[in-house]
Amino acid sequence: MGTQLSRQDPSSQHRSRLLYEACLNDDLKTVETLLPTLTSEEINRVNSETGQTALHAACSSNNAAIVRLLLQNSFVFRTITNRQGQIAFEELPAASEDIQLLFARPQGDNKSPSRFLDTASPSIVYQIKQRIGDNLHQDYQYISAPNDWLCGYENGASDATESQFMNSIARAPSFLKYLLKQRTEREGRENLDDLLGRSLDRHSHKEALRLYDDFIKKSRVDPLLTLYTLETPLYGVLQTNANAYTALLFLHLSELSERAFTGRAYRGGSMTSQDIDAYRWAAQPQRDDFVLETRTIQSTSKKKSVAQNFANIGMNRTGTVRFPVLLTFHFPTKCPTAINLTRINDQLPPLSSFTGEEEVLLLPFTLFKVNSIETDTDTETRQYFINLTNAPVPETSLLSSWSKVKK
Repeated sequence: MGTQLSRQDPSSQHRSRLLYEACLNDDLKTVETLLPTLTSEEINRVNSETGQTALHAACSSNNAAIVRLLLQNSFVFRTITNRQGQIAFEELPAASEDIQLLFARPQGDNKSPSRFLDTASPSIVYQIKQRIGDNLHQDYQYISAPNDWLCGYENGASDATESQFMNSIARAPSFLKYLLKQRTEREGRENLDDLLGRSLDRHSHKEALRLYDDFIKKSRVDPLLTLYTLETPLYGVLQTNANAYTALLFLHLSELSERAFTGRAYRGGSMTSQDIDAYRWAAQPQRDDFVLETRTIQSTSKKKSVAQNFANIGMNRTGTVRFPVLLTFHFPTKCPTAINLTRINDQLPPLSSFTGEEEVLLLPFTLFKVNSIETDTDTETRQYFINLTNAPVPETSLLSSWSKVKK
């Protein structure tokens, strides 16, 4: 069954039905008249006869004008499923490329953060232990950098104690996980609730608040993932203050086992030549045990074109000379902290509000090795390609990993 959002108020039901029928029958004028007068509940109500929302109806009718009007309304929820378990985007005919583009994420101004784009210098985002006199650059000295977005380990995954600890939480026995949830989840919810209250407007961000409410009431982690994909100020906040959000995801990570990703995912980059030197250093053959640990939530895509597009956009965001970079993440085996937000099967629909991006969400404490760095000099602007492979986190018990973290 589709997601039900309302009580059985006859007058409210009638208004919803009028909107649904107008969308189904290509009645743009009626949609324009009705939409500003309806509540979010009335707009998103699932029709009791067809199991569809008004957005489903507009998509199945292939009406670009009505779909555009609905998507411009902040009360319209994109991820509600119909009776067949499909979101509205999946109702579109394959040939409806013009309407599919309406579902694309808006590209913000130069101040807006980009989900699929790395712009920070690796000298800032890696923690690299001191190494002097590398063969790559004579007399080139790398010193310890701030432990920020990414953390580097010289001796491989065995040194990534925090990754081991966070992953051990997800694998902990039920009784231990229960004890953790009693305190950690309560604190995480309180902190995330505070972030939501400070970053979201209760009128303009109805869908975000509905998703968080769904998580609280049902203790299901899926709504938290969808919440992250929305185009709201919360995304920017979580780039620097994600501890509570991350803790909640790890406490529920076992629920996402079927979404553990295997394959290739891509992320764009906009980097200076000096930035890329840090990747070259990490990729040296004699650094075979070197691993990088993510420290922030990062969006990647199964579609190379999505990441490449963001890389091209990011290249022109500052006056500094930058090169477009495409980062390719290889996952030879299922990675529990790389979460596939696309449709998995009939029971697991897409979780992203922007389905066409085919997002794979990387959680903090995911480990990678840098395999190679290639360049394409045939283009007008030199393009770099950085290839990384996921390094599995060694399995340890919760108590063992906790003792290592405390050292």
